[in-house]
Amino acid sequence: TQYIFDEDNDDSTDITWQGIIEDTVTQPGYPRISLVFGPGTTELVKDQLRSKYLQGQQYKKLQGDDLKMELPNRAERSLAQLVNLELVQDEFSRTFAEIQADTNYWADNIKITFIASDIEETFTLDSLLFDIVPINDRPRWIEIPEQDIIENDTLKFDAGAYVYDEDDTLLTFNTAIAASWTIVNGSWTVNTTGANLTISHPEYTSTGLGDTLLILPDQVWSGYAFIEIIATDEQGARDTVVFRLNVKHYPRPHLTINVVQNNAFTNFFDVIITDTLEKARNVILDIENDRIELDTLDKFTYLGHTQFQDPGNYEIEAYAAGIVGDTTVFRSIGLALARTLGRWSGS
Repeated sequence: TQYIFDEDNDDSTDITWQGIIEDTVTQPGYPRISLVFGPGTTELVKDQLRSKYLQGQQYKKLQGDDLKMELPNRAERSLAQLVNLELVQDEFSRTFAEIQADTNYWADNIKITFIASDIEETFTLDSLLFDIVPINDRPRWIEIPEQDIIENDTLKFDAGAYVYDEDDTLLTFNTAIAASWTIVNGSWTVNTTGANLTISHPEYTSTGLGDTLLILPDQVWSGYAFIEIIATDEQGARDTVVFRLNVKHYPRPHLTINVVQNNAFTNFFDVIITDTLEKARNVILDIENDRIELDTLDKFTYLGHTQFQDPGNYEIEAYAAGIVGDTTVFRSIGLALARTLGRWSGS
């Protein structure tokens, strides 16, 4: 209102205001023009502006006491999703223009034309040109759920699936082991030096999905660790996320050794090895440092034949390679020659 002067009418009560928003920058998919009508604007003025600035639009008039325009309202509000102009009046009938840009929208050379119409529907107009300056948005992480792997496994992880940046496609990822915990003598021990795990390519750039981050625990290490990832855009804005990685202990083979004397031959014995946890992939038997060939009796049960010529103590070593880790069991057996106590007979 402070920018209008009318010799014949009251500048506040006799003047109505209209606005025309023109986005002069080609933005694919964005509408170019929006009309805004202030309080008191007559239907004649509305129709004149629609006819001039929204050519080609078809308007369906509804019958009834209240005459409404369906399509123009929708068209007029379309650009307002990006640049919103409101013409409001205060208690003194003064009209103010409030301009607000939508989140994450920016453009140059946006033109707003203001039209002041009096009660005779004569008008004057003036325009202003302004820019909506882009403000860089930092990357934003969403929560990364706990990740579980077993010993000697590798976590293949696409960090890009958990980060979003409104206005950047190129991001730099920096990954570090914040801390790791291991059970030592029944108690959890923390390490903050980055030990126990290795990150393949701790820094890399990405423009989308499909770039895989590899995290490798040390051989036969189990415990848990917190992994920190920093995402940085080209302007240096960043965001940090931390997630937990559980490296679960995998059971080793559990071996039992049984030595049975052969019924037919006094000096021959059978050595039976059983993996009770059924985790062995390969089993080896050594007796007095001699390799004994093994036969498979059943799943995870193995049989070896040996001969002991003299009485004494004999060392047995059984080795099993598991899916993760291995197990070695030692057993010492003492053999003595048997003798009869006397004659026996039966009937």
